[in-house]
Amino acid sequence: MNEWQPIETAPKYNCVLLWNGDFLTIGMFNRTLDAFVDLAEHSGGVGFEDEPTHWMPLPDPPKASP
Repeated sequence: MNEWQPIETAPKYNCVLLWNGDFLTIGMFNRTLDAFVDLAEHSGGVGFEDEPTHWMPLPDPPKASP
């Protein structure tokens, strides 16, 4: 699955790419806030002004060079 999915289907237990129509970031669900948070912020996770609408799994890391 490497296509954008509706936010309602996003996992709430790992980091994912999040899109809110204007902004792309890595985030995850915060159970205390009951919302997705932006993990790219220096504060270690802040809420979105405009909630994410879509998500996608993070890509696999690059393969090590021989």
